[in-house]
Amino acid sequence: MTVTRCVALLALASITSPTSAAEAQESTPLQIPDRTDPFAARHAFVELGLDRETWYLGETVPVQIRVGIEEEFKASLLPLFRRELSLPVQVLAPWLADDSTAALQPDPARVEATIALNDGVTGTHQVAGRSIDGRRFQVFETTALLQPDQAGELRLAGTALRLAYATGFREELFVKRVPTDPRIVIVTGTDLILHVVAPPERDRPIEFTGAVGSFDVRAEADQDLLRVGESLRLTMRIRGSGSPSGFAPPRLPALEHFVVGGLTDETAGLTRTIHWNLIAQTAGPAQVPPIVFAYLRPGPPAEYQTLKTRALDVTVLPGVVMDTPIPPARTPHAPVPAPAESATRVLLAALLGTCGLLALHWLYRRRRVSAPGTLRPSHAGMASAAFTASAGEPDADVGALLGDYLAQRLACSPSAVVGPDLVHRLGRARIPEALAQHTASCLEQWIGFRFGGPAPAGGSAAAVALVTELERAFQGPGGVQSQ
Repeated sequence: MTVTRCVALLALASITSPTSAAEAQESTPLQIPDRTDPFAARHAFVELGLDRETWYLGETVPVQIRVGIEEEFKASLLPLFRRELSLPVQVLAPWLADDSTAALQPDPARVEATIALNDGVTGTHQVAGRSIDGRRFQVFETTALLQPDQAGELRLAGTALRLAYATGFREELFVKRVPTDPRIVIVTGTDLILHVVAPPERDRPIEFTGAVGSFDVRAEADQDLLRVGESLRLTMRIRGSGSPSGFAPPRLPALEHFVVGGLTDETAGLTRTIHWNLIAQTAGPAQVPPIVFAYLRPGPPAEYQTLKTRALDVTVLPGVVMDTPIPPARTPHAPVPAPAESATRVLLAALLGTCGLLALHWLYRRRRVSAPGTLRPSHAGMASAAFTASAGEPDADVGALLGDYLAQRLACSPSAVVGPDLVHRLGRARIPEALAQHTASCLEQWIGFRFGGPAPAGGSAAAVALVTELERAFQGPGGVQSQ
């Protein structure tokens, strides 16, 4: 493999101008040659540099871009664009991302020259000069950050330096230097090859999800006191020298009192922030265990490192208590009801109360004739048919679909389905214990897959087969018959 797609990581810092080089080229009518100009190649160069040749997949690769200009030749350079650049040259780097503007800017206090990089503008700093064939060159450097997306040999090809110069000048009225032979030329650079290898398998922790670099982590909860049914926001921040978004999020440990209700993941600069929404299921003293984060420190020598966040103590109180609403105060000008109007209201309230009691009695008797966990035949068919129809879709959330199916079958909320008593609920509905255990395990695997865990064996087809088996158990001789 000679070419691998790279993703550039960091956007330009504040020095980057919204005025692109492409826009500025409108003022340059000269044609660009497709090969190196021999004269310019003796007075200017562009080259790429690496700290080492071999890099790990997932590691951020800093590529130094260096531009050299002979000191005497610098006075012969002409502006390329409408916007003034302190070093009027353009580096063409087709191996960068499509936006062609990703580079790590030096500290603004160190910026000594601005150049065009593809269609953007970047700052450079001056490094040690060179002497080539007796000529002194000034050398300017900037750094692009790459994230290779597959292992193999990566060739950074096509790098070139575009510049305009003249060898003769004349003076005119109001203009001191007018070029007599202006030209735009290309000076090509040499290709750079780097080797990308997969992280070593030896001593690889099970918690490793692809992070390569050097990191630190911390976790916090937005509250430490809540009630059953309420949720807390668990936040983990990952910061380091590697790419914060180039790996899967870490896996949460087993949670005794909570279930995961959702996840958000965002990256800003070198910090990645992951939020989990944890829903409290059981009351009592609880703890969010430490989250284990493993990464590969490239070295040399390369070695795996493991970090743990601190455990978070939380108290979960029983059920949500609704406060008694306070009736609104009567305004001074509100009319006082007449005696006849008050008697009518009392009679109407008594009538509505009697109707409500009759309705509750009817619902109670209706519930007694149906065993728990049963649906009418039409509802049962709709629940299983809806799951079967949706589970085969390419982007189907099988965990959510399975939870909805079980919630309809067990006549409870989806959040209750993912609780620790699912096997007990299925047992009350006379589902065989082995099938109930398998169902709970399958649901747990699908929910874990939604948040970065391994794909359940058999995929959605196995989940459809499970629902079919559950339907037979719900409706068969050994299960609860639908009414």
